[in-house]
Amino acid sequence: MYTPKRLYQQKQQYNLNSPFDKVSPFQNSYVDNIKDSQTRSLMSGSSKVIEKGESHELVTYGTDLPIEVSSILTSEKYVTALAESSGWAAVVTNQNIYAWRYTIGTNKKVLPCITLPLSYTALKHKSQLTSIVQNDSQTAPMISTKTCVINVSPEGAVRYWPNITKVSTYYEAMISFEGKQSYSLVSAAPYGWILLASTGEIYLITVHNNSNIQYQQLFASAGMLSGIGKRMSSYWLQPSTQESSGNPCLCCGTIDFSENERYFYVVDKGSFQKFEVAGDQKSACKTIFKVDLLSTLKASSEPLDILQLKNVSSVDVVDMKNTGFGTVFLLVLNFANKSQLSLGTLKNNCSHFESLIDLDIDIHKLEGDIQLSVTSTDYQAYISSSKQIFSRSLSKNLKSVINIQFTSTIGGILCAGVYGNNAIFLSRQHGFLKLLVSSPNILIQERILNEQLKTFDEMEQGDAENHVSHDTYSVLRNMLIAFTKGHLNDETVASILCSSEELRDSIIMLSKELLNSPAVSDPRWASQTINVGFTTSSVLIQNQLRDKEQMHNYLIDFLTKTKCFKKLNEQDNESVKVHLIEHAEKMECCSTILDMYSQVPDLISQSIDALNNQASLEDCMTKESFFANVTEVDKFFDSLIKVESDQLFTLRTVKEQVELIAAVSGLFAACFTASWKCRQKLLITLPTKQVFVPWTGSSLGVNTRSLLKQQIEISLKQGLPKVDSTKVGTILTQHIILLTDLLLDAFDKELILCKNIAEQNVLKEEYAQQRQNIILINHGYYEQAATIGEKYEDFIMLILLCEKTNDSYRLNRYKSMFLSQGFESELYRYYVEKGYWEKLLVANVKSQELDNFLSSHSYLNWLHYIDIGEYYMASEILGKLASEESEYAARKKVLLVLSNLAKMSSVESDLSAIGNEIRENDKALELLDYQEQVLQFLGKDFSSSSTISAADLIEQIIGDDYLSEVQFNMAIDLLEHINGNDFVANDVWSKCILQDRWDESVQIDILAVVSQKMFYKCLKYCKNSAIRQKLIPSLKQLLLSPKISDLVKTSRCQPQLQACYELLGLLEVMN
Repeated sequence: MYTPKRLYQQKQQYNLNSPFDKVSPFQNSYVDNIKDSQTRSLMSGSSKVIEKGESHELVTYGTDLPIEVSSILTSEKYVTALAESSGWAAVVTNQNIYAWRYTIGTNKKVLPCITLPLSYTALKHKSQLTSIVQNDSQTAPMISTKTCVINVSPEGAVRYWPNITKVSTYYEAMISFEGKQSYSLVSAAPYGWILLASTGEIYLITVHNNSNIQYQQLFASAGMLSGIGKRMSSYWLQPSTQESSGNPCLCCGTIDFSENERYFYVVDKGSFQKFEVAGDQKSACKTIFKVDLLSTLKASSEPLDILQLKNVSSVDVVDMKNTGFGTVFLLVLNFANKSQLSLGTLKNNCSHFESLIDLDIDIHKLEGDIQLSVTSTDYQAYISSSKQIFSRSLSKNLKSVINIQFTSTIGGILCAGVYGNNAIFLSRQHGFLKLLVSSPNILIQERILNEQLKTFDEMEQGDAENHVSHDTYSVLRNMLIAFTKGHLNDETVASILCSSEELRDSIIMLSKELLNSPAVSDPRWASQTINVGFTTSSVLIQNQLRDKEQMHNYLIDFLTKTKCFKKLNEQDNESVKVHLIEHAEKMECCSTILDMYSQVPDLISQSIDALNNQASLEDCMTKESFFANVTEVDKFFDSLIKVESDQLFTLRTVKEQVELIAAVSGLFAACFTASWKCRQKLLITLPTKQVFVPWTGSSLGVNTRSLLKQQIEISLKQGLPKVDSTKVGTILTQHIILLTDLLLDAFDKELILCKNIAEQNVLKEEYAQQRQNIILINHGYYEQAATIGEKYEDFIMLILLCEKTNDSYRLNRYKSMFLSQGFESELYRYYVEKGYWEKLLVANVKSQELDNFLSSHSYLNWLHYIDIGEYYMASEILGKLASEESEYAARKKVLLVLSNLAKMSSVESDLSAIGNEIRENDKALELLDYQEQVLQFLGKDFSSSSTISAADLIEQIIGDDYLSEVQFNMAIDLLEHINGNDFVANDVWSKCILQDRWDESVQIDILAVVSQKMFYKCLKYCKNSAIRQKLIPSLKQLLLSPKISDLVKTSRCQPQLQACYELLGLLEVMN
């Protein structure tokens, strides 16, 4: 079960508009990968800046290095390392592999460093011959059910661990290399691993049943050439035109792991080959293509001088990485008298290099292994050696190179990798580092800009509902167009002569119409086709949204640089910024919905269709126009909830219902998270002075707050209780936590904004009710409940959590964490309300908070007097509380005992008075003891019963028709606690007489007859105790009792009753 770890940090001053302005567990974890339904790790602590430049920052990343690894990196000179994209890292020495997670896995369980022993080698073990494969549903379901590790020695000795946590369980095999050496290893999970020899031979290593290791050599033979395509033309299987002296190179070529095929690329002797693996058999492997790199390079015409390209004698590949936009090579171009390091991008058609970028780096000055890393989302390449990191954008528009020179204090770089969208590097001293690169703004092409703004002219400016001044709007629009062309001057800016209100409305209208403009007829789009899931697509919606986002960013840049914000008064300034931020958020939300379409196509299509059905005939939209109306995207979620409700009513199986709820929650979480991230980014550019309620939690308009409540309630009541899969339960729990965080944050901000006391009280009540409804504790999600409770200071939830888990350590931590927020007062109040105030006696904590609470509480101020040594005053208060206590007999008993103890500890001089008071308490305690005995005899619980008088107890005892001697004895004992109530005593003795028959003959042996009577036994019981003798009634008075009057008249009981007195020597009492 997923339990996100909550690492508490002291409160910092964050922007008030952030839902995570108090330390949030979601900032660096689930938020980053919610679109892909994957969970990124929770980093331990905050990042530390190692180096900072104008356009970059080098910061620490991930978890701290394990102690074993730090020691190895300090003491060992020769080590190699690897960083897998799954979050695993390893340091390889000649004896061991030291593996650990530099991020926390999906189960959020922190694993210790694992040491795996390696086989003997006369050479040196290398990290590039080690692979860690983490099992998931896409990458490795056939290899192992756990994270597995494989290592190949340079001589070809294979050692395989099916489970990384079981160090001693491994299997071995030996590859017959015949004098060759292993060079590189990549995963082709689930079918095995690809091993490249130093001389270019390729082997497929497979593992069957987690123990049987097999290998086979792959050849680019005719029988494997089933991947020929027309696009290869003359480049297919060209003979190499060079004799390369460089090493071979191997990389993974798989992009879509959801498909069955796996791909890998090999460069050897100047040839670039692509292989496909579709199984673990030799027949399942085939060559897709093989091209000569030098010929392909010389066929390129754009990036470099054509004369220089003709003079290249050979090409060596230092490293290569496959991305979604092609294969990126780190090349060494060898000329007659020099070598040049370059970045080349080869598209899938392999006809020519799409781009070649001269890095202007002297390769001879680079120390250690040179590695290439590429982040596909921002088209950024990173070249690293032991002492340097170069960062270069692959875009043609950005030519600057970032060069980071490492000093001895950083300790050098061991390896590089990519995790998510982050380029990471392992250094000896600081562990993992992340390089953050800020790219300058790229101007949007003037043609696209003009086409985008051209739509303004086609819109009706004379709408009756539009109160914006046409002149102000036109001037502002023309200024934006001039700004994009670089023609804007100060005179044009000064031409804006309007009120703050008119300028505000013009900016908002410009932003809204920019984002809601219809699709542009752009050849760049129309010439392409992609399947975005909508059969009626006429343009690339993704590109349309991307260009709108760029245009909106450009609008913000325009408003900032032309100082339009300064022309607005404070209120209008805030309003404009909030609208701009909201529009940008909805833009990001639209993009997220489109991105999520491949995962839940039916759900999104049905929601959009349902939204169109609700619209009027004139407003009816196609799916494409839905994405064009960006600012109305919030209506989608109302439709989504309705579709979910309808389907939950019709779906029959529990599994389908749970999967539907998880899908809808995932859509909410992905879209609202993307909006939140966009908001945080824009709040840096457009800072606001006041908080505002984001549209994702607002009660206005579509009322997304209500939609959030509904989805959380559905997930808690209909989703979580029916989950039977750990994976689905984990995902659904993450969604609930994130949506809850967004919902409570919206409440929090509205409470800050609300000034009306009555409305504020209503909102607070709703806020508290909503927090109480989201009780994850009841479902066993304790850590998640702690996360929410800590962030929003829901002390009752935190107290319930500590009570449920009996975690005193956590409770004490909360006392310190929320020392100034009143947690202790809430805790003590909770103890009193629940009747747990005895815990205050054993708290063993000296605090001013507790002292103040006790002294101000009428029920507990006796504790305050005990604390200051005023025992007699404490005893008086305890005695008063005991006399007033009627709800719980057990509580009254405790109060009386404590009162006696306090009296005996006091130093009052009047000991006789104290003795009398103690005796009075003892008498009351004796009655409570009788009550406990009676209730126990009757099978009732004393601890939950209220205080019962002696008369009521007697009534309960003698209520049955037939009573035992024990019951009568208890009733007689209780008579002692009844003062002046002869009726109760008469009832007891009358009941005693009526227990027997009195018409037997007593002429034979009166003693034998009378001694068996219950009345005789009870008289005898009283006679044997001096205290109880005064409870014996007189016979004369007893005979007058109306309950036995009939018996006296019709039977011979009187002589026998008299005999009972005479035989016991009670003649005085009888008369």
